[in-house]
Amino acid sequence: NCHLVDINSKKTAFLIEVISKLNIKAKIYNYDAQMLHGIYADFVISRAVTDIKQLINLTQNIITPNSKYLLHKSIKQ
Repeated sequence: NCHLVDINSKKTAFLIEVISKLNIKAKIYNYDAQMLHGIYADFVISRAVTDIKQLINLTQNIITPNSKYLLHKSIKQ
């Protein structure tokens, strides 16, 4: 299962259009990741949203011991 989460409604509207046109099976959530419950991620993929420690804290409710983080971060972080 593919779950895509973004709090920005413009971004989620774009994602909905893309998955529809490409016929991709995915669920889009227009929420803050902290608000999600009952969904557990194999992978958490993030761009430069916040520092790594804060991102890990923000996603504690959706990870498992086997979850992996794929982070697009600068060398400074």
